[in-house]
Amino acid sequence: KPNRIPDWILADDGLFFIFLAAYSDCECNWHLSKSHEIHSRFTFRLRTGDKEILEDINEKLKLLGYKTVFSLSAKKGANYFKPLNIDIYNLTLNGKAQISRLINQLLPLTKHSEKIQKMEFMLKHQNSKYVELIDDWTRIRDEIKKEILVSNK
Repeated sequence: KPNRIPDWILADDGLFFIFLAAYSDCECNWHLSKSHEIHSRFTFRLRTGDKEILEDINEKLKLLGYKTVFSLSAKKGANYFKPLNIDIYNLTLNGKAQISRLINQLLPLTKHSEKIQKMEFMLKHQNSKYVELIDDWTRIRDEIKKEILVSNK
């Protein structure tokens, strides 16, 4: 498995978003949370041990005008179900405007049904308050859990 994104992918925005969509299908999390008591916050997060790949994605997204947060999430040896063999890093995007912009880039390229459902939900509910969304968001998460259980049988 390569440690870096090839330069020919990073040099072409279209190829980069194809790569990011595929990588995100495996490694990303779309998240809804409460912000300032009543408002909703949408977050895109990549969490992985692929530090160099995340650094490449981080730099490319910054070049494209996104505001990212790159951080160490957990050190090697930390105990999550079992001790981690490597450091784990986060690349996060917040803010509904840039989340919507990213979704518009990734949605046509995404193949993972869970990610598609969550992205479509976020686009549809950009201006909704948290209390208006949490029940539907929870229902989507529960449906996804059921799909996973059925597919693992």
